[in-house]
Amino acid sequence: MTGLGTPVEIPGLMQKLTIRLYKIGVAGADCVFFQNTDNLKFFKKHGMLKQEARTRVLPGSGVDLEKYKLLPWHDGKVHFLFVARVMKEKGIDLFLAAAHQFASNDVIFDICGACDDPKYLQILKNDPKVVYHGPQKDLRSYYEKCSCFLYPSYYPEGMSNVLLEAAASGRPVIAANRPGCRETLDDGITGFLIPIKDENAVIQAVKKFLLLNSEQQEKMGLFGREKMVREFDRKIVVEAYMDEIAKADSGENRE
Repeated sequence: MTGLGTPVEIPGLMQKLTIRLYKIGVAGADCVFFQNTDNLKFFKKHGMLKQEARTRVLPGSGVDLEKYKLLPWHDGKVHFLFVARVMKEKGIDLFLAAAHQFASNDVIFDICGACDDPKYLQILKNDPKVVYHGPQKDLRSYYEKCSCFLYPSYYPEGMSNVLLEAAASGRPVIAANRPGCRETLDDGITGFLIPIKDENAVIQAVKKFLLLNSEQQEKMGLFGREKMVREFDRKIVVEAYMDEIAKADSGENRE
């Protein structure tokens, strides 16, 4: 389960339909993997798992620590980076609010990601407070230039890959306190956790980061890298998959 999707979060007809479809989808599974505990609790609360099914919570998809290496820190201009599909639920309005508060010659707000909404596309192309780079296949050069990854998303994530990649690159993160995001950081140590849909909280977190000196910012990024190595190495995920495949092949989970 890589995230349940927006229809599941809102009670109503679509939620009932989606729950039923999920039940059908996992009906034959010996083991169901989840990327956060909140999604697992939702499945159990709504009786979406067969009684004998095993469940395991993974650290998302993990992060490739060889591909996303610890990048050198840089002094000078501060770059806040947003990477996602440009949509309201991903927190783009909150990112733009912070940009309008703090953007200057020395504080840059970069945005990478596809933008299908003509309204947002027009805003990004004409807003002097942000730099819109469009969709990017390889984000490593943007992580290298980044000073802080600002991701106020309240979209129903499984586990946010971009938060893992940024932290693995040694970059502090600011993220919303919601499943799939909060697990990726230690508040006040590797970044700052903020309430969801709270523009003032985003602005205050950005201000708090800007008040740190370069050494403190770099240290926060280093702690983030250590957390990724300790908890989110993709090898952990691969080993869990291989373990369950071996059990299925041996018939261990069969009646």
